[in-house]
Amino acid sequence: MIVLTSSLPSKGKLSDVKEIDLKPLTLKQIRQHSMHKYESDIDKLANDIEYLIRDIIGWKSLSAYDLSCILFTREYISATAKDTITITIGNEPYTLRIADITFKDVPDDLLKINTVQLGGNNYIIKVPTIYEYYRNLKSVQSFLKSGNIWLTKNDIMIMTALGMNETNFKQFYEMYSNLSENDLSMINYLDLLLNDSTNDVTVKGNGGETVVKINNFITDIFRFIIFNRPILFDKINYKQNI
Repeated sequence: MIVLTSSLPSKGKLSDVKEIDLKPLTLKQIRQHSMHKYESDIDKLANDIEYLIRDIIGWKSLSAYDLSCILFTREYISATAKDTITITIGNEPYTLRIADITFKDVPDDLLKINTVQLGGNNYIIKVPTIYEYYRNLKSVQSFLKSGNIWLTKNDIMIMTALGMNETNFKQFYEMYSNLSENDLSMINYLDLLLNDSTNDVTVKGNGGETVVKINNFITDIFRFIIFNRPILFDKINYKQNI
């Protein structure tokens, strides 16, 4: 499936890549992805990129703002060719139209910002690439001990946009850890601009209507695909005599 980056939430404004070829996931990718257990959303997203993104040609140059959309699209085309999908919330299946699932365009405010001040210092802001984001996710995994990851994937997106990399990681971590009440509103604002790209979706089931963010409910890709691709029994030939 060829996807133009101009059709992604960034509208192609944040990457030199013009198009990407998204292929359905293979059994090997799904198995490798499913083998891991996660202690944080940082672990989960780093694993998503590892097995669902890194085989896409040009992935390093793609905008991290488009990551959620690309992940969903890859999972969707692996699960069905129909215009609806089924997800499970608890044990209850919900069916929704693909047309109802939308992603927010990159905000104009985000593109206009040059610098922001945090902790008394000015930082140039730039929406990172998926590679820059991934590299910092991995740095956090290595730096913070198991069970002590208090940062979220959204925090890492913000710090990456402010210029955090492998060289200055510890300085950024120290700065971010010690932000005070005067900086919290700015962090919340940057969070809304950089991370809130998936629109809420209303799904209707036996329990009534439920509002969800779709990516939060595709955690088990194998189960998601099985739900949406039933067995085609016409592909089975049975013995005539038993």
